[in-house]
Amino acid sequence: MKETTISCYQGKIRLKFKVLLALSFLTSVLHSQSSLRCDFGNEDNKRNKTFNFWDIENKIFSGPINPASDSQVDNGGRARRMNFIRTLGGWRARGEEAKDFSGDLATFSNGEYVFDAQPMIDKIKQYRANGIRINQIVLDNPPWVFQRGLNFVENINNRDYLTSTQIETYGNAIPPNSNYQWRLFVRSVMDALVAEFGVSTVENWRFRGGTEIETPGHWAGTKQQYFNHYRTIVEEVKRAVPNAKVGAHFREANFTTNRRNYRNQIIESFSSDFFDWTKENNVPYDFIGISYYPFFNRLDGGLGGLDVFNYYDEGIKPFRDNPNFNRNADIEIHEFWLFTNFGNGLLVDAGTSHGAAYMLKLARLAYERDIKKINQWGYGKIGRLLSPQRMAFRLLGTVEGQDRYRYTADINTKHSNTIDALFTTNSATGDRRRYNAFVSNYSHIPEYQSAADRERVVVNTILPVATGKNYEYRIISYGRSQSGFNMLKSKNQGRYRRNESNGGWIRNGANAQYGHISKSMGGSGSTRRSRLDQLERDANTLQKYNQFQASDWIRASTRNIDGTSTKSRATITLNLESFMLQKIEIRLLPGRTANKSVEIDNSKEKILSPVEEEIQTSVNLYPNPAKDNFNLSLQGFTQANITISNMLGKLVYKETTTKSNIVIHTTNRFTKGVYLVKVIDSNGKSFTKRLIIN
Repeated sequence: MKETTISCYQGKIRLKFKVLLALSFLTSVLHSQSSLRCDFGNEDNKRNKTFNFWDIENKIFSGPINPASDSQVDNGGRARRMNFIRTLGGWRARGEEAKDFSGDLATFSNGEYVFDAQPMIDKIKQYRANGIRINQIVLDNPPWVFQRGLNFVENINNRDYLTSTQIETYGNAIPPNSNYQWRLFVRSVMDALVAEFGVSTVENWRFRGGTEIETPGHWAGTKQQYFNHYRTIVEEVKRAVPNAKVGAHFREANFTTNRRNYRNQIIESFSSDFFDWTKENNVPYDFIGISYYPFFNRLDGGLGGLDVFNYYDEGIKPFRDNPNFNRNADIEIHEFWLFTNFGNGLLVDAGTSHGAAYMLKLARLAYERDIKKINQWGYGKIGRLLSPQRMAFRLLGTVEGQDRYRYTADINTKHSNTIDALFTTNSATGDRRRYNAFVSNYSHIPEYQSAADRERVVVNTILPVATGKNYEYRIISYGRSQSGFNMLKSKNQGRYRRNESNGGWIRNGANAQYGHISKSMGGSGSTRRSRLDQLERDANTLQKYNQFQASDWIRASTRNIDGTSTKSRATITLNLESFMLQKIEIRLLPGRTANKSVEIDNSKEKILSPVEEEIQTSVNLYPNPAKDNFNLSLQGFTQANITISNMLGKLVYKETTTKSNIVIHTTNRFTKGVYLVKVIDSNGKSFTKRLIIN
């Protein structure tokens, strides 16, 4: 009896151990690697050509030109292009709540309005002389004289403007006091530009009526006042330059706020009514701009959140869904920054390799959702050292104009990492054809992870060549160790990565670890200027990081797939550090290796079945494993029925949604273990993912 009892107990231990071992193995298999697959041999996978969406810079027109930063620099062999904002005046004095009249192109003298566009023209000429190309002139803040005769009150009376809006954050946001004088003013500006530069030059510049018009601080009038204001701008621009492109700049489609305008109306998105009004009144627009300001460490918040496709679905897609939207108009992101700080006098973008890794997400947004331009503030450099964002754009520029191909993904990452990819090929034939894959690793948790937490990504490229075809490949890496901005943080005894309260030079409250150094530099007056000068000297010693680091070319031969004679695969395994961008370049070599092929990386890669490809393309979970909550990303669904069951088949969660991204909280609903997440689309097609709750 005793032996039997012990034997039974030992058997239970063995059984429990085997179950735990099996679960451990399942977890290891599920989460040890991610797989990407692109079939270049299937023309149905060909999408649009890649394009340059990144080469426009925004520049506030106030202040003097800086010869060091506002001149031509290395830009991949092309001239820098700029959007000029607040070109007409109406500026707010720097550092105080007061009017700055120095940029005003209109005054009032001897009982009449006087218009003089020469200050604008002189500055444009200076920029052009420095090698800068003009892309867009924004006609936004009216000169201060257009507040003449207006009455301002403390409280809403449905007639007069509020005193709190007389000098706004960005300057003059009050609609002109006279639409007639405003028309004459815009006419005089356009006539002066044509007289100085000629129609053939000015018609290549774009003109925008207003900036982020629903944002309190940019426009204090009503929706209809803006529509009439915009029509005046369009009519006068087109009168002077008939072929000029004109457009508007709105907030996201779902924008709303608790603030009210002087007419006691809730301030919310103008865009839908704008599209209806322009259609009804035959008022043209050639483009629509929008802003996108995600925080580098927040899934939500800012103007969008880190999920680019969720931002598109909620903020931009409703524009195109409006039946009165002009189908010939481009949709563009006119303002973008990946923020580390916003508010309390701090506007700081990411200053580490986080910026480079995120740019691949931005590229996917541009190419997969047809966003023609994504404009950033400034060129992105300190001294002559290029920022990670700019380095990412330079790397993307190596495949500009190539054919983009659809890919499928089985994403199983550690922690909260997300994997993005881009596959392209040139238009050459035969052995001259080149194949490229970009892969990035990003997370909303900003800390750099250890080497043990690198993401293993198996990249399967299906090539239209017979098995055994010789090829060679190399990998270009840009991450923490390849980023000059990361290296700069360690210069000057680490003062660039510590706040002033900790003995550093970074302004208190700024993110010293990950923020752009010059944007967050502390001190004032001569102290700050001295620090910035030292920063530029230190940055210029790191210019070697403006060059990409590539591996040696590695030779291999393609492997057989499913017994086909016209296609074979090249498999390359990456080990991505956190916040890293890598590019794989593949080029074919003459000849074949008969009855022999070489496997790159000895591990067994997973080739997705057609069913799995559809699953992974449409449904994604992260983080996985999860703890308190997880995101379920749904692409291509009009409606999704979601069920989650444990391994015993018990239903623990059920929801029907039309959203492209939902957050599911696990507290009090899920216990630790493995779950099956099942998603059924509106056509009855089923998709399944495994989820682990820790």
